[in-house]
Amino acid sequence: MNYSFQKKLPTALVFLFSLSLFAGGIFWTDNAEAHKGHAGKVVTFVKKKVALKAMLPAGGKVYRRKQKLDSDQTAWANETFGVALSSKVMPFYVSKDRNTKKQIGSAIVYKFSYRHGNCEIAVGLDENNKVTTTAFVSANEKYLVDFEDTVGTGFLKSFDGMSVEDLVENAKKRSSADKATREFANALRDAAVTLVAFQQK
Repeated sequence: MNYSFQKKLPTALVFLFSLSLFAGGIFWTDNAEAHKGHAGKVVTFVKKKVALKAMLPAGGKVYRRKQKLDSDQTAWANETFGVALSSKVMPFYVSKDRNTKKQIGSAIVYKFSYRHGNCEIAVGLDENNKVTTTAFVSANEKYLVDFEDTVGTGFLKSFDGMSVEDLVENAKKRSSADKATREFANALRDAAVTLVAFQQK
């Protein structure tokens, strides 16, 4: 083999290897974006402000919080309800009596992943941590039929008055159901448990 060719070979191989990585990266990115795009546009069933107004008691003063669910709170949730929550920053809302400053309600808009898209639900709790009402807020258009034919969309009155324990049990009962029903029940449970976990100081 020619010496000059041998000397240039490593450089050529490095170039070809780099080119293949670059091309692979483009393909992977395009593929991921394509999957994300498959879910379609987001369809909103209930505006968040409308949902929150229906869930929080009239007459109270509403505060928007944005806090990190800390490790003590996630440990409490796991020990109390057997639910593993992520320790992360989340926005939620609390309503307090204007005179006593006692908390009289709370609510959260909770996002969860579904196939190649995301869905949002909203859950409200009263001063005794019973469900005031729930709502399926939004979903990607491709998956509308999945939820419309199973759990429904918009305000969902069937959960009104349930305790957090009831929602945990509801999720357990639906562990073998279709994916849409199962994921929705889990998200509803996690949202409610998150609200009560934030009450643990």
